[in-house]
Amino acid sequence: YVSITSMLLCYMIKVNEDKLFKASLSLEKKNEQLSEKINSLNQITKELTDERDFSNNIYENSNAVIVIWNKNGEILRVNRKFTEVIGYSEEETLGRNLFNFILVDEDKYKVKNYADSINSNHEITNFENEVVSKTGNVVNMIWNGTVIKNPMDGEFVITSFGIDITEQVNNERKIMKMAYFDDLTQLPNKSMMQKEIDEYISKETPFSIYFIDIDNFKRLNDVHGHEYGDKFLKMYSALLLKNLLGRKIYRWCGDEFLVIDDIAGENKNAETIDKIMEISNTPLHIDDVEFITTVTIGITKFPSDGKSYSDLLKNVEIALYMAKEKGRGQFQYYNSGLQNQIEFIDSVERALNKALENNLLALYFQPIFSLKECIAKDLEVLLRWPNNGFEDMTTLKFIRIAEKTGQILKIDKWVIENTFMIIRNELKVFNFNISINLSAQSFNSKELIDFLKLMIEKYEIDPRYIRFEVTEHSIINDVNHGIEVMKNLKAMGFKIVLDDFGTKYSSLNYLGKLPIDILKIDKSYIDDIESEKNVHKIIVEQIIELSQKIGMDTVAEGIENEGQRNILLNFGCTYGQGYYFAKPMGKEKLIELFT
Repeated sequence: YVSITSMLLCYMIKVNEDKLFKASLSLEKKNEQLSEKINSLNQITKELTDERDFSNNIYENSNAVIVIWNKNGEILRVNRKFTEVIGYSEEETLGRNLFNFILVDEDKYKVKNYADSINSNHEITNFENEVVSKTGNVVNMIWNGTVIKNPMDGEFVITSFGIDITEQVNNERKIMKMAYFDDLTQLPNKSMMQKEIDEYISKETPFSIYFIDIDNFKRLNDVHGHEYGDKFLKMYSALLLKNLLGRKIYRWCGDEFLVIDDIAGENKNAETIDKIMEISNTPLHIDDVEFITTVTIGITKFPSDGKSYSDLLKNVEIALYMAKEKGRGQFQYYNSGLQNQIEFIDSVERALNKALENNLLALYFQPIFSLKECIAKDLEVLLRWPNNGFEDMTTLKFIRIAEKTGQILKIDKWVIENTFMIIRNELKVFNFNISINLSAQSFNSKELIDFLKLMIEKYEIDPRYIRFEVTEHSIINDVNHGIEVMKNLKAMGFKIVLDDFGTKYSSLNYLGKLPIDILKIDKSYIDDIESEKNVHKIIVEQIIELSQKIGMDTVAEGIENEGQRNILLNFGCTYGQGYYFAKPMGKEKLIELFT
């Protein structure tokens, strides 16, 4: 029993040992497998941690501003670049509403629409806007982004990536300003005007253009210097901006401005013209100078006057030119008839150039008589243009055109040189005083004195026998300058005749200051001098009496009968000319008559 029991016990122990051994081996294997899985899990955890740290590192150190926000505009997260660019820390930012936080007012509605569009179709496009930093500075940003589903709550969030483009925008603005804005007045320039007119035309929007030219700006520059001129242009620009609300204002060049009004109608045109005239008649105080100006305005309209930028510009320049023909402070609407006038002026200009080049002009002479003795004492040189090819082309008409085209300077030089040549070659023996008309442009030309010196030397002329007739118009803009020119002419030996006295700006105040030798009474006063009750008779009498008291001789022009001659003689007038004595004649007839 004992033996059997022992054997059974030994067997059972052996069997259990085998089981225990096998179990131990199995447990050891499972432990090894578990250890491998733990090691693998640790590796995955480490990789995920590294990947998270790497992503966070990219997020926090990105050169782009990153903002994560939901569809309601609530800011969920921002990166370090956000704080650097915008100025607010993460604590100051999280939970705030993007739409009311950093956006400028005009962008809030646009960004809200942008968010709604993203939420509805998940489409992301580039978006540019302005944000306000913590310091109050405006930062220009350009954004892109993506829509991501938040795994925590299943809601979609927007991740916006922004780049600060403020420097680029400022550079673009500087370039834009240089290209499209006038540096002095800060007004849009002609390039901007063309761009905006083309936009109006493309939209078929009716509008009017007003071309403004300052009438006497050159005098301000000449008398007081360009510094005063620049200050005036700035002040005048500010007045236009202040008083012409709702209209676009441009500086064309120099003293020229353009105004565009996109509200059509005759009443609106009249209102704009009145405002421009009112602005321009306002005295401006430029440091110690009070400057009062007038303006001339040309007006054209789209689409009635032209349907392209070039046509409208040409037409408004034509309207301005014709407004200047009327005188200062005038305005002119464009009409098709103006084109014909411009073409006529152009043809006269070309024909005059040809006449000057080919010596086709002619000089006539009208004797000036002593009223008392009825003897010719002097001659006035008169310009004629025979066989000019134009119908009814009077001397006055082509002279006025020459003044507008600038040809009058060449014409005056031609008259002076050819008169001196005739005096030397054919009239020197008569010892007549010769009167030569001098235009306002020539009188004020810097070349006048040097040219006369050259002609005196070339033709051996004695200046004591030469009289230059100048009009009040030549000196009225700047009396002091006019006096200086007259003194220079008199210093050379010439005498000065004041022509057409009383017809425009006559002022007894400056009459006594001018170094003139003879006062010429205009024909318009002489025509009705025989009428007892005519006011012109009284004026002529007073002019002659005044001239005598200040030591000037007087010449009456346009005398056509003995009655006029006798009245003038009784008043004390010294000289006279007109058809009563002799008509203008060529040099051949003159030589024949006085030989």
